[in-house]
Amino acid sequence: QYPMIGLSDSANLVGIFENDKWNARVAYNWRDEYLVGLSAASTGIYNDTYKDLSASMSYDFSERLSLKLEGNNLLDSEQRTFDGYPEGLRTNVVFGRSYKASLTYRF
Repeated sequence: QYPMIGLSDSANLVGIFENDKWNARVAYNWRDEYLVGLSAASTGIYNDTYKDLSASMSYDFSERLSLKLEGNNLLDSEQRTFDGYPEGLRTNVVFGRSYKASLTYRF
């Protein structure tokens, strides 16, 4: 007997701050392991628990000029797939952290 494919517990928490000059956002996402399919050996193929933290902030210097900073996957989480039990590793995808800065001028 297997759980439903793709069904798992998950939680999301987002914090937002805004005023005339500043905007900030922090988001945390968590998803428990879940069944993605069945293997030839009749064991379930699962995606492991995954968590993600992302953040961004921006500052408006004027109506025309703004600066934005972003960071994604700040926890450096990996996406693991396994056969039946966590020691039966099938894939391990490493996304890595990413950062972005942008300066915008509106004409």
